[in-house]
Amino acid sequence: MTHAKGLSANMIPRRISVSSIPFFLLLCAIATTPLNTPILAVFRLNDIFLLAAFFSSVALQKLSKSLTITLLAIVLVITASILVNIASLGSLEIERLVFLYKYCVPLITAITFIATVRTDVRVKLTEKALLFGFMILLAWAYYYKAAIESGSILGVARLSFPGSSDFLVSDAHLYSNYLSLGLIFYIVHLKKTLHHHTIISTVIILSTIGALILTGSRNGIIMLGIATLVWVFLAIASTKTKVRAPSLLKGVLGSFLLVAIAFSLPPSVLEFLSNGMERALNFDFYNDASSLSRVAKFWVAVSDWKSTSLMFGASIFGASLAWYDSGLGIILVHTGLIGTFLVVGGLLFFIFKIIKILGTPSNSARVTLTILVVYIASNAITEFALVTRSALPITLFIILPTISEMLRIQKNEVHT
Repeated sequence: MTHAKGLSANMIPRRISVSSIPFFLLLCAIATTPLNTPILAVFRLNDIFLLAAFFSSVALQKLSKSLTITLLAIVLVITASILVNIASLGSLEIERLVFLYKYCVPLITAITFIATVRTDVRVKLTEKALLFGFMILLAWAYYYKAAIESGSILGVARLSFPGSSDFLVSDAHLYSNYLSLGLIFYIVHLKKTLHHHTIISTVIILSTIGALILTGSRNGIIMLGIATLVWVFLAIASTKTKVRAPSLLKGVLGSFLLVAIAFSLPPSVLEFLSNGMERALNFDFYNDASSLSRVAKFWVAVSDWKSTSLMFGASIFGASLAWYDSGLGIILVHTGLIGTFLVVGGLLFFIFKIIKILGTPSNSARVTLTILVVYIASNAITEFALVTRSALPITLFIILPTISEMLRIQKNEVHT
């Protein structure tokens, strides 16, 4: 009888933690990030899952006070900018209200992740979900190229996200930026934490470089170069960092291997990559229409800002353009100096806090700071952080290593 009772007790499932609900929704948001199919107005599936995860976290979890205050401050500044300019706005394009959400996405993601991910198991699940989304886009890059050439997809040669309603309009810059930051995150973090064998990691790295070329966008290539410089700088700046001979040897051999493979590619592969290669490896910015257009749009942003309120900008409704291809430009126009100081101050506070808690010798701190600096640089080119397909995964690329390290430190303190 006693045995029967014990057996039945073991068969009863453990009570599911309330944090499992928003965490599951967050995983769904991560996994559906590659899909570019509008579900409700401009909201994609990952937007819906992210909002559901956030609001369930608000209802069920204890939230980070500093991040929540920052989120409210951003909403307040955007609202104040609208009110300051309300008299001169005239008819309002209501669809631009979506920018209020777009500015909040990085903080919503961070708040939800920190509130729900408090164990190593959930860190690992998040890492696997991020890798899943990355691999989907990696595979799609090659499928899309083959489908375009075979005629099964009608669209332009440069890559677009799966599920797009119109493949004749490319979002190759966003795609390239995602792949480059995903590759950086994989090399400096995921490869180690997921214990990938050298053969597996080599295949992923080489496949990503090929996919970056297929995008036909220089953005990803440039970001890889910036990431290398930042990583080396942080390693040198850290007095406790020692360059290990095996690691140095692996880096040198890996570089030689990439060069050797590049020079030994068969003609069929070179032809497959040729269209994207012509643009992705062209760095003649002075004679490039795309680069010149971005510079011109930035000065339009400055003009819009100067002609309205310097402190509050023109607001999301008063901006003459929907997008300015410049993170700094669009923040100035939408929120003026107050919003710009809030964003810059928030980023600097985050950087100093990471250094204070973990210190630059920490590998997790270097991963976080490298990806953060690269993402800031990339947003100087285009407002990637205002697109959920970019902001959601890359916010997690930035904060996950630090949160994982802090959990490890807390765990060690408990056992000592």
